Amino acid sequence: MKNSSRSKETGVTLIELIIVISLLSVILTLGSINLFRPYQTATLDTATENIKSLVREAQSKAINTDTQGDPASDDYGVHFEIGRAILFKGAIYSNGDPANFEISLPSNMTANPNLPCPSPPGNCNNIVLQRISGEVVNFSSSQNSVCITENSSGKNISLSVNFVGVVNTQNGC
Repeated sequence: MKNSSRSKETGVTLIELIIVISLLSVILTLGSINLFRPYQTATLDTATENIKSLVREAQSKAINTDTQGDPASDDYGVHFEIGRAILFKGAIYSNGDPANFEISLPSNMTANPNLPCPSPPGNCNNIVLQRISGEVVNFSSSQNSVCITENSSGKNISLSVNFVGVVNTQNGC
């Protein structure tokens, strides 16, 4: 048996250390990039569901002839602007009406309506639902959608409303 005066040295070499640090860096980078994607998708889905609910609420109020204390029932509608959607009473949206109910989209999202533009001019961003029947007033099958876009990712969802007021969603606009 040979007796060695040098004892075995244990430890890591510089090459091994560089390889481990490189692998950890790659894994952490890929992991952190993918962490934000579910948040953006969830936020877009939530905004879409909120707008669908607002249209359903307008239809429900129109069908149930909700008078809000007025002597007669009326149409209800949803008005769209870049960063918000507003439930309103009547056939024409009035900006300052205290009965309006607004939901705001997150700051990184926009709503782009493609809706009919009936007379009087200026009502091009409205879905109006007829009292009692709940059907869409001035329905047009070529102008019946709102595109909700998450600006940083470019992902978007199209909300389309059929003539009876049913809201459907699909990815892409």
